[in-house]
Amino acid sequence: ITFDAKTFASLASTVQQVPIGWSFDITLDGNPGGYQVLYMSLRTGPTSVHPGVDGSGMLDTSSLFKLMSEVLPASGTFTRTVHVPGTPALIGSTLFFQNVERFPSIALRQLTPANRFAIGNPVLVTITP
Repeated sequence: ITFDAKTFASLASTVQQVPIGWSFDITLDGNPGGYQVLYMSLRTGPTSVHPGVDGSGMLDTSSLFKLMSEVLPASGTFTRTVHVPGTPALIGSTLFFQNVERFPSIALRQLTPANRFAIGNPVLVTITP
């Protein structure tokens, strides 16, 4: 048995609040070559646990949408700029983000069950005037 060290997927934002019409950066961290998907929702939902997945989903699936997907470069880090529309109706809203990574080097023919995915920490950004 060999130990396959993995970095747990994580997410960070450059801001906790952003005015309408402005932009901010979201940074995805994980394993080099890992395939990460970034999701956004306008609210959290019930915590969900999935077989073969480390972590818990915190976003409401009815308002969930995929913001981007990316294979992480050799640094294991990718930054995405998020643009907030200049719509006044968004003032006071909170944007919830969460990422999911498929580990790059899990053997698909393993005899024992292995977790092949990890859900990162949630990040929230509030929209201000």
